[in-house]
Amino acid sequence: MNSVNRGLYTSMMLSLIMLIIALISIQLIARRLTKPLGQLVTNARLLSRFRFHELQPISSPFTEFQRLDESMQQMKWGLDSFQRYVPTQLVRQLLDQQQPISPGGELTPVVLFSSDINGFRQLTEQMTPQQKVLYLSHYQSELIQTLRHNGATIDKFIGDRLLAFWGAPERSDNDIYLACQGALDSLQAITLLNRDLRRNHLPTMQIRIALHFDHCIAGNFGSEERLFYSILGDGVELCHWLEKLNKRYQSKIIVSESVYQRIATDFSFRWLDRLTGPDGQNYTLYELMARVDEGDTSQRQEFISRFERALRTDLEDNDPEAARQQFKELAQHYPHDGATAWHLQRLEQHHS
Repeated sequence: MNSVNRGLYTSMMLSLIMLIIALISIQLIARRLTKPLGQLVTNARLLSRFRFHELQPISSPFTEFQRLDESMQQMKWGLDSFQRYVPTQLVRQLLDQQQPISPGGELTPVVLFSSDINGFRQLTEQMTPQQKVLYLSHYQSELIQTLRHNGATIDKFIGDRLLAFWGAPERSDNDIYLACQGALDSLQAITLLNRDLRRNHLPTMQIRIALHFDHCIAGNFGSEERLFYSILGDGVELCHWLEKLNKRYQSKIIVSESVYQRIATDFSFRWLDRLTGPDGQNYTLYELMARVDEGDTSQRQEFISRFERALRTDLEDNDPEAARQQFKELAQHYPHDGATAWHLQRLEQHHS
C-alpha cells in the first residue's frame, strides 16, 4: 500500500512539475508573441496617422512576424515618398473629421494668401531647366515651411505663384492674425534665403504678397479617381490682383480692407490707395508693414501719418495740388518709398 501511495505521490509531483514547466513555457512563448504583435499594432496606428519616422523595427524569431514587419517597412517607404506629392497635414485634418472624402464643398470664410517672385523670368532666363527648378524649389520650401508653421493650408503652386489660405478645413479665431504673421515671416524667410543664394552665387529674390478675407467654396474638387482640396471664388482672383499691385507701389504686402478692419490694432498698416477692382467694385488698399511693437515705431508712425494725410488730401478733400506738395515733401525725406513716388508722379502728370 505504501508503495502504491509513493507511486501516486511521485506521479502527482511529476505532473505538477510538468504543469509548471508548461505554464512557464506558455508564458515565455506568449511574451515572444505579444511583444512583436503589440509593436505591429502600434506601427499600424502610426502608419494610419502618417507618423512614418516613429515606426520601430520588430524583433521576433517567427518568420510570419518578420514578413509582416518587412511589408510594413516597405509600406512606410512607399508612403514616405508619396507624402512628398500629397499634403499629409491636410489629409490628417480631413481624416479627423471622420466624413467620407468625396467631391463637394461649402461656402466658408477664409483668409487668402497669394505670392510670387518679383521678376522671376528675368532672374532665371540664363538658367538651365534643372537650375531653374532647383532655384524655384528653394523659394517654395521656405514658404511652405513658414506658412505651415503659421497654420496655413497650402493650395497650389502655379509657376512661381503660391496660393494658400486659412479657415479651411479647420477654422480658428486667430486665422487673420496668423495670416498677417505668416506674411511677415515669409519676408523674413526669404531674407535669410538670400544669404544662402549669395554664398552660392545665385541671384537673390524679392517676393510680393497679398492677403484678402472673403467667403469662398472650400472642399474636394475633381473626380472620384483623383481629388484635391482647394478653394473656389471671386476672392481668389481678387487676391491675385492685389498681389500684382505691389509692383506699382513697390510694396511687399498688400492687404484688402476686409483684412485690415479685422486686425488693425495688432499690426502697423498704411492706407495705400483706393481703386476700382477687376469686378467693378471699389477697394481700399493697405500695406502691412510690421507688428505694432517692431522696429522704430515712432518714426514709422510719423511716416504713415504724413503719407495718409497726403493721400486723404487728394482722395477725400479733392485737393490734388495740396496733395502734390505734401507728397513732394514726403519724397524728399523718404526718397526710396515707391508708393510715395508713384502718387507724386500721378499728381505731377495731373498737374501738367
